[in-house]
Amino acid sequence: HASELRVLSQEIAKNATEAAGGTAEAFDQLRRSRDEYQRLWSFMTEGNPETGLPPSELARDSGVQDTWNTVRENADSILSTREAVMGLHEVARTLNETIPQLQVEYDDIVQILLDNNAPADQIALAQRQSLLAERIVRSVNNVLSGDEDAVIAADRFGRDAELFGRVLQGQMEGNPAMGISRVDDEDATYGLEAVAELFEFVSQNVDAILEASPDLFKVRTAASDIFQNSQVLLDELSVLADEFNNRSGSRLVGPTLAFAILAAMIGIVVFIGIALYRDAQARLASTQEQNEQNQNAILRLL
Repeated sequence: HASELRVLSQEIAKNATEAAGGTAEAFDQLRRSRDEYQRLWSFMTEGNPETGLPPSELARDSGVQDTWNTVRENADSILSTREAVMGLHEVARTLNETIPQLQVEYDDIVQILLDNNAPADQIALAQRQSLLAERIVRSVNNVLSGDEDAVIAADRFGRDAELFGRVLQGQMEGNPAMGISRVDDEDATYGLEAVAELFEFVSQNVDAILEASPDLFKVRTAASDIFQNSQVLLDELSVLADEFNNRSGSRLVGPTLAFAILAAMIGIVVFIGIALYRDAQARLASTQEQNEQNQNAILRLL
């Protein structure tokens, strides 16, 4: 069991890292690894009546339990946020496909405005919107990284998405407060409508990304803790396994000696059985001979 636990400790670390990265199968594998580890560790500390395995005081007194408690809590934390993490990664994948299309539309709008000698501020604003879209998708990818800058990236994403939407609306309807004039060119207006349709998905998922980003940060932190503690767990289990082996080798009656004694006892029983059988046969032969002698004596008397 100690040897199997060593393997499981590394599987848990691998599955936790992949789960934090948005791999759906890793969540299932992490759950199985966690449950299997707990099952085997319970056998070591509490015993297993089905196999006759006694509880181990050596396991109970080791530092494995404390380290495992930390790893298990982090694994539970990752598993509890599965829906939020998978949803955020799905939204991010769609955004990474949508934003480039949105930028293409804006590049076309800029070219249309240039060809039709549109006001310079409208051209500059369209170019800035394209750059802002690129920053939005970069912020989302930084949120997925889950590092210490993820919270800042989520906040920047929210502000940039709001600004992008307000500017887009100003381009379509005009916004004197922001100093944005309405785009009157028919072809450019058609392009802005296409941009608005693409941006609808972004605006609908702003709140979802902002709400899920703390969960993703928690998952990344938990996966990092598991990765660090997995090495500690591996070292502690290795020491425990070595102690089990040392105690097994230093027993007064080891497994090999026990088998030898058992074989000797079986040999003695077989020998005694053969001896008793031969003695019984000898007594039977003697009894038969005595009976024959008695019968012959009776016949002589008659």
